[in-house]
Amino acid sequence: MARAALDSGIFETHNDRLARASLERAPQGMGEVDPASGGFLFAPEYERKFLQSLYEAAPILSRCMVIESSDGRPHKFPRIDETSRADNLRFGGVVSTWVDEGTQPTAGKPKVEMIELTPRKVLAIAWATNELVMDSDDLLSPFLERSFTGELAYRIEDAIVKGTGAGQPLGIVHSPATITVAKEVGQAGGTIVKENLDKLFDAIAYPLRSRAVWLIGEGVERQLNKINATNPGTFYYARPSETSADCYATLYGRPVIPTENCPALGSLGDIILADLSLYTLLRNTGIAVSGHAGFTSDQSVFRAVCRVDGAPLLGAPVTATDGTQRSAFATLAAR
Repeated sequence: MARAALDSGIFETHNDRLARASLERAPQGMGEVDPASGGFLFAPEYERKFLQSLYEAAPILSRCMVIESSDGRPHKFPRIDETSRADNLRFGGVVSTWVDEGTQPTAGKPKVEMIELTPRKVLAIAWATNELVMDSDDLLSPFLERSFTGELAYRIEDAIVKGTGAGQPLGIVHSPATITVAKEVGQAGGTIVKENLDKLFDAIAYPLRSRAVWLIGEGVERQLNKINATNPGTFYYARPSETSADCYATLYGRPVIPTENCPALGSLGDIILADLSLYTLLRNTGIAVSGHAGFTSDQSVFRAVCRVDGAPLLGAPVTATDGTQRSAFATLAAR
């Protein structure tokens, strides 16, 4: 690619990469710094630009708790093993009592468990003919940047919503910490009713509601508009034009984020209420982009690699003092 591609802030020319690889770090076997194997790391400033673009394109990802991993190895994190807010069980066993002077207090201690996250590789690949690379480098570089960041953002957010935890992050839908609200008796398939929304909102612990956001799939917005029409003055869904928010509607005062990562209307997870700050992502910043020739077909291959893992920072719902189970995550059962 021509020098203009480098000036765009993302891709270097093939000769630039060869020179930099040979001058700065000699290859030792096959790897991402070996020109023969087609891999060249981002310069640090390009990597930061790529990561910034990735997060700007990802309204779900950008709200999660992100922890950097410099080595890409598994990391363990402590979390409070709390399943009840009853006396002597809060924070897993911290005890507090009113005592008179000189009275020995009752002892207690928090209960902590460990979770382990291992950065998983997500890979995006694009092919281009060498004629296209040579003839349209000024347009191709920003196009590839947008394409790669958009695709990686989609793939990571899809895992945050509904990842299985097997070779990919554990998503909200499949987490044991998520409360699944049952459909109403006699509720028609492929619908959402006000009682569903009331119960989803009630399932989120009080202190977490101020940070919670709604994630909705395609078709859900139409259901919310129908509920608005049949519950005038008693329902709290406000479309973007009716609020001070710059781009999102609000439901019970919390932002509503439409996303294609939620499944179809009527499926488990088509509407989610979540405090995403309690979803933890472990990220390895070694993002690489490379371009090398597919010799026999006269094509170039561009590759972007990102390594992440994630899981909710809660192990299970918590029984509140009124006996109700609450969590940071709630979704609606299939209908």
